[in-house]
Amino acid sequence: GAQYTIEAAGTYVDSLGHETVAKVTSGTLTVKATAPPSGAKGDVNGDGKVSVGDVVLALRAVAGLAQLSAQQSVAADVNGDGKLSVGDVVLLLRVVARLITLGA
Repeated sequence: GAQYTIEAAGTYVDSLGHETVAKVTSGTLTVKATAPPSGAKGDVNGDGKVSVGDVVLALRAVAGLAQLSAQQSVAADVNGDGKLSVGDVVLLLRVVARLITLGA
């Protein structure tokens, strides 16, 4: 299994968008992990749909004009290669134009 070092208590979102709630009490670590909401792929701004707003936000992030949260980064990585690129923006544009659909 994987080993992690946690230096603070709170809610963490890993690079895959999974939320983890950690509480350290007297040397005991309790962790509860939850998956990101289903259907989040492509919904970069979190409004429940894939739209031009998601394309603009992803493009701004690629250009270095916007900083995405971990969960937004996972939603923006529509090609699933682990990084946000112009390729993801092009795929988002194709979704908005209804040329392709994204799997959940």
